[in-house]
Amino acid sequence: MKILFYKRKYFLRRSLAALVILAVAGLFVVGLQRLQFDSNILASLPQRDPVLADAHYLFTHHPIYDRVVVDVAGGGGNTNVMEEGADLVETRMRESGLFKDVGFRQIGRLVPELMRHVVDHLPILFGAGELEREILPLLAPEIIHRTLD
Repeated sequence: MKILFYKRKYFLRRSLAALVILAVAGLFVVGLQRLQFDSNILASLPQRDPVLADAHYLFTHHPIYDRVVVDVAGGGGNTNVMEEGADLVETRMRESGLFKDVGFRQIGRLVPELMRHVVDHLPILFGAGELEREILPLLAPEIIHRTLD
């Protein structure tokens, strides 16, 4: 009889503990379903301020807003490994079908136009002395190789 009372006592405790655990788990699930994360910082700022409204418009309509940038880095200065890694990431991103445009092909088409623009406006950006003193040394082949390595 004493053993039966002992088992019943622990049965009630264990049942109560299981009930409490189930209730806490249920409330946790309900809390998670109601929880919403808003990463849009601009939405929490005052909307009637004209400066903030213009900034909001600029951020939401800027072409870079919906871009994903992946930075591939590696130690040891081995550029071949980094190139292979970048090619692998680019290939996998393209194969996934989740991205409209992958890589720098679209930007690469703009480089000739950019070069033309720079050459046309270089005299405006720098004086002759500045070009010779500051820019010309940076274009030396050994400086370029050191930068790339």
